[in-house]
Amino acid sequence: MRGRKPLPTEIKKKKGTLQKCRTLEDEVQPETVSEAPPAPVWLSEIGKQEWDRVIDYLISNNLLASCDLSIVAFYCNEVSVYIESEQQLRQNSRMIAYKDEKGKIKHAQQVPLQIIARKSLESAMKIAAEFGFTPSSRTRIGTQGQNTSEQDPFTKILELKKQRAAKKANASG
Repeated sequence: MRGRKPLPTEIKKKKGTLQKCRTLEDEVQPETVSEAPPAPVWLSEIGKQEWDRVIDYLISNNLLASCDLSIVAFYCNEVSVYIESEQQLRQNSRMIAYKDEKGKIKHAQQVPLQIIARKSLESAMKIAAEFGFTPSSRTRIGTQGQNTSEQDPFTKILELKKQRAAKKANASG
């Protein structure tokens, strides 16, 4: 396929660029998620923290569809792989020095974990742009005043966090 990737109608509405002649009549309209689902059990603790953070953002901006949950989980996993890799790289060296018999450095190369960290960051950034997590991608998606008169998005995020905490307290107690 050539040219730009097609944008969903909902994004075009938010950007203010929706034109009837450029919309699909039978475009799939996935069901949006209004309540934060729990993080997948296979995510690390760092991934689960990222899940809670981005799920609240997506729900408060009405940008999360049920079919997007696995993509959000992949994003959270890539973020956690990057952070965990960076933590290990800071404790150890980022380079391996190969020496000859006399002890002189013959050549040096990156440790494989450095490549894993870089690739996970690249993957996370690509997914982040799809959801509007980066500054430049956010500028392409407006809110059309959806939160200005109804409710401040940060207030909505705080409410979602309170709901999640209450559910955890009820589940454990």
